[in-house]
Amino acid sequence: MKFTGYRKKGRHLPKNVSKKADQEAETDAENGVEKTASRFAWIKSLLSNKVLKKALLGLALVVGVAIVVLVMDVFAKTGIIIKAPDVNPVPRPGYRPPPANATGSSPLPEQTASPSGEDPDVEEEDNPRRPGTFTFLIFGIDSQANTDVIMTATFDTENYTFNVASIPRDTLTNVEWNVKKANQIVYNMRRIHRGEDNAEEAAMKGVKETFADILGYEVDYWVTVDLRGFAALIDAIGGVDFYIPQDMHYDDPAQNLHIHYSKGMKRGLTGQQSLEIIRFRMGYANKDIGRIETQQNFLKAAVDQILAKKSSINVATLADTFLKYVKTDLAINYVIWFGLEFLKLDAGMVSFVMMPGNSMDSVNGSSYVTIYVDEWLEIINERLNPFSDEVTPTDVSILTRGADRRLYVTDGNRQGDPAWGSSSRGPSPSGSSGSNSSSGGSGGNSSGNTGSTPAEPPGTEPDDIDGEDPAGGEAGPPDVDPGEGETSPDAPDQTSPDQTAPESPADPPAQPEPSPGGGEPGGDG
Repeated sequence: MKFTGYRKKGRHLPKNVSKKADQEAETDAENGVEKTASRFAWIKSLLSNKVLKKALLGLALVVGVAIVVLVMDVFAKTGIIIKAPDVNPVPRPGYRPPPANATGSSPLPEQTASPSGEDPDVEEEDNPRRPGTFTFLIFGIDSQANTDVIMTATFDTENYTFNVASIPRDTLTNVEWNVKKANQIVYNMRRIHRGEDNAEEAAMKGVKETFADILGYEVDYWVTVDLRGFAALIDAIGGVDFYIPQDMHYDDPAQNLHIHYSKGMKRGLTGQQSLEIIRFRMGYANKDIGRIETQQNFLKAAVDQILAKKSSINVATLADTFLKYVKTDLAINYVIWFGLEFLKLDAGMVSFVMMPGNSMDSVNGSSYVTIYVDEWLEIINERLNPFSDEVTPTDVSILTRGADRRLYVTDGNRQGDPAWGSSSRGPSPSGSSGSNSSSGGSGGNSSGNTGSTPAEPPGTEPDDIDGEDPAGGEAGPPDVDPGEGETSPDAPDQTSPDQTAPESPADPPAQPEPSPGGGEPGGDG
């Protein structure tokens, strides 16, 4: 049977029916066009008015500009616009205004003007910043708010060098409070500024100013990383291969923590495994110095492996992970910029060193690391200083020991109680070891010394040297580290009854004792 007509919706229609349907469709189409034309006729009439047309075009331009500005602002805040950060206008070496509450045996030398007689904060030509050079303070913070790791870094994005120096947490510092360890600074500054508007910003500003006494300049940016953040970052880069320097065995049933690693190369360490290894401490003969050496070697291995697979690293994703667990004064777009610049480094241009000092020292019965000033300034000027002029002993305010083993301050500006530590001359340094490394070495050794015996600067008088202490320290309970069942890393040391705490700021209250074994995974185990 032969079908005639048109096929519509699967059916064949007779010719007369199909023609009628076509006519109806054409009529509907014409009516639709007319309706559409009438609907937009008012727009056409508006546009025919030249004045109104110009006004509408102007309004559209304003709206367009507003949208562009809004999008750019959103991009800048979310890091889509990537650019180099500004260098903070920080004081440079050679200009150190005296602190408001300074006390000491001699006044601060006149350093309020540059050699040319101009205000050093204005006349930058006297001591310019090296272009493209940025400085950082990096702190590893555990879950009890203890400062477990302290590092300072300088990133030269012109010559592509990245230099890091570890500062032992027991480093003796020139501060007002009686527990003068470097790992007390973050905790105390946060305590002092607690309850203020922008308390964290004010506290970390105080931290940077305090560490300027050790460095001779104020760093540009600060970073604090908690333990979860460290583990997450290691997992984000796919783990790390690392040679474990010795057997590590530690058990803490209270934390359900069990560390058991044999000496040798381990492939693909996870973030949690890496955390346990770098926090392990009790097995080293020189305790904290040995741990710092392992930390530096681990970080060097991680950097080498990151740079080796830089093509597969997603910097934006890594920056997002970074900011989830890290506190910093860097915006995310700057974090991404630094990440991209970091991937341009050659592994051989990344170095780790340790601040040279006597890690076997003690003051008032507590262990301290006293800085070897000359060797430390050599490291600063060769690797860390972002300025053209060198940092000198009077540019820093370091409380340490002279050749006669008595305490003195490099710039004569003693903070806090001037009688603090006056009866303690400390043990004699027992030797010297190298303090520089360009490939991950730390400069520490098993004897506990991280440099040679310092020479006391000419013309500098030691502070408060009355009294002898053959035992090398004032009577009092020793500073017991976490993992030994006593105090957390930042918990204030106990002092002898005759010591009087300064009125401002007051000594920090004792922090809660950690569980046996010392707190965090690997907790100094």
